[in-house]
Amino acid sequence: MNDISVINRIAVGDIVRRSASRHPNKIAIIDGETRMTFSRLDEAANQFAHYLLKKGFEKGDRIVTISANSWQLIVAILGIQKAGLVWVPINPAVSLKEKNFIISDVKAKLIMVDKDFIQQADVMKKSCPNILYMGSQSSDQSSFEALLHGEDTLEPEVHIQDRDLAQIMYTSGTTGSPRGVAIPHVAVFISSLGNIVEMMIKKDDIVAVILPIFHCALHSVVMSFIHIGGTMVVFRQFEPASYLEAVKKEKITIMIGLPMMYRALLHVPTRTKKDTESLRYCVYAMAPMDEKTLKSGIEEFEAKFCLATGQTEMYPATVIFGPEYQLSKFGSYWGIPSLINDTAIMGEDGHILDKGEVGEIVHRGPNVMACYYNRPDETEQSRLYGWHHTGDLGYFDEDGLLVFVDRKKDMIKTGGENVASILVEQTLLLHEKIENAVVVGLPHAHWIEAITAFVIPKEGVNVTKNEIVTHCKEHLSAFQVPKEVIFVDKLPITATGKIRKNILREQYKTYYTEQTIT
Repeated sequence: MNDISVINRIAVGDIVRRSASRHPNKIAIIDGETRMTFSRLDEAANQFAHYLLKKGFEKGDRIVTISANSWQLIVAILGIQKAGLVWVPINPAVSLKEKNFIISDVKAKLIMVDKDFIQQADVMKKSCPNILYMGSQSSDQSSFEALLHGEDTLEPEVHIQDRDLAQIMYTSGTTGSPRGVAIPHVAVFISSLGNIVEMMIKKDDIVAVILPIFHCALHSVVMSFIHIGGTMVVFRQFEPASYLEAVKKEKITIMIGLPMMYRALLHVPTRTKKDTESLRYCVYAMAPMDEKTLKSGIEEFEAKFCLATGQTEMYPATVIFGPEYQLSKFGSYWGIPSLINDTAIMGEDGHILDKGEVGEIVHRGPNVMACYYNRPDETEQSRLYGWHHTGDLGYFDEDGLLVFVDRKKDMIKTGGENVASILVEQTLLLHEKIENAVVVGLPHAHWIEAITAFVIPKEGVNVTKNEIVTHCKEHLSAFQVPKEVIFVDKLPITATGKIRKNILREQYKTYYTEQTIT
């Protein structure tokens, strides 16, 4: 009897096999001196899948990776998923305590650690004794390449269905303890196709893989490029000057970066337009771009700019603020829903709100997570009224574009008014002497929550609290102006650039009880 689930299956591993069939000799990955074709990428992923299955791992087993960007990591991910196993990436920057929590939470059967994090392996062995080193272990070859040698290059026969888990990705912990987001094969598969259309990716495009692959945003882009047959240039870290050299050398056409990365590139003193003339499409993520940087980027790079947003629970990209709106709409615009999902604004009682009304941003579509791993109650809460709840507040403007207001938890309640922290942050970033800034509400006897700005000044400049407050008064209503400006050298961030406001709230929770500030 024919099995329809085999005939019409959707599986992440199928993506690379099909691209290898269509573009066998095309370069898929450039990583330093390594240049890997699609044919070799597929073969290596198959070899690793066979290695894992021979080691006795069974369908559904969890395999952890702790790694910076590398060709080895891409092969490992594809091999894990071709074998029907579940990929669990861990941000290398999180604490050992958090790493051990995740390893124990998923009951990991194997931990893969690259060369930069080997020293942590002994501690993690208490949570999972099986450790595989992905980096160089000898002078002549890497252990990862050695274990691939001799394994079958043909794809193993593993029964995979579209709702089987492909990966469990833990949230970045900006609000507290991490939660595992269980993501099925279909979510990754469909989102990778949506990105190709929304970001206008072509098979001849070359993308810079700068943001970490362990994060959902870049992983979805990696899968999009494998799907279309484009080329990926892998970076382990971002250094503006050397990055510009790579753009020029490899003729990179698409960049996915944080707003701060674009600002850094624009300020490289040796940069010329020739360095970036190959760029045609620049995607910024995590946050809107300030107007000055956006205008300079479009002019200097002569490329189209686009904001793509999403979240681990709703595999990105979920909402797109395309090039056609970049210089006509300014503020916290997220744009229009991706072609693969619905987006709406929901009121507290579950009804869908009209344009202009602020409520919670909700989604539904094939890119929704399967669940919060081991957290059934939180899973149920996240999908009330038949929609996925993001915890973000927003509204649709008169043209049908989504405008982000704030995270529910970051909305500051001060003196009887609600103030969106992001609005104050955007105002601060307009100041020419401010490099970065974040705003939180801190407990205050009179104001309930006092708007408090944490500011990093630009290097080599002097700026005072009075200058900043005056600037804010020129652009904001009186109740939105920060009650205090605290200068800092750095802000607590995740490896993907998100500022951890929960840490600032905790560190400074007694700030106003220890001083007389009104």
